[in-house]
Amino acid sequence: MPTVAAHEAFVAFMAEYTVFLAGMCADEKEKMAALGGNVLLNVEQSIAKSQANAKQLANYEQKRAILQQAAGYGGMSFRQLIAAALPQNQAGLWELFSRFEHLVLEIRFYNEKSMAIARDKMVDIDPEAVLAPSGAANPYQKLQSRQAAGGLLETKV
Repeated sequence: MPTVAAHEAFVAFMAEYTVFLAGMCADEKEKMAALGGNVLLNVEQSIAKSQANAKQLANYEQKRAILQQAAGYGGMSFRQLIAAALPQNQAGLWELFSRFEHLVLEIRFYNEKSMAIARDKMVDIDPEAVLAPSGAANPYQKLQSRQAAGGLLETKV
């Protein structure tokens, strides 16, 4: 049986994870602006930040899964997790997970816009370029497919 301490550790971690996502969102917005400008140093720095964020995101996801399991919420979507929580905790969880989902969607938006800007710049350099998706997985593709399948609050995490 999960303990109150395990639940609180999970919620505290999710709050920390949400703060990380807010920073990542700001970095993605900066990356989009850097790609729109033509200052190579800014683009390089933004891409380096983005790569570091992707690695941190993977670490956060790994830790989230462990803490979620320890709290007794393994295999549950955010919505199911909220329903399983004590009634006095549900409103706070809803607010936290709504913020989390909003940030994920905003990150995806900025990343998609950045990719469009980068593709446009590549076509400007070589109008004959055929730009097909690389098929390479990135940390946002999984989130995109989950969102398309009914939203993060319904996705088992």
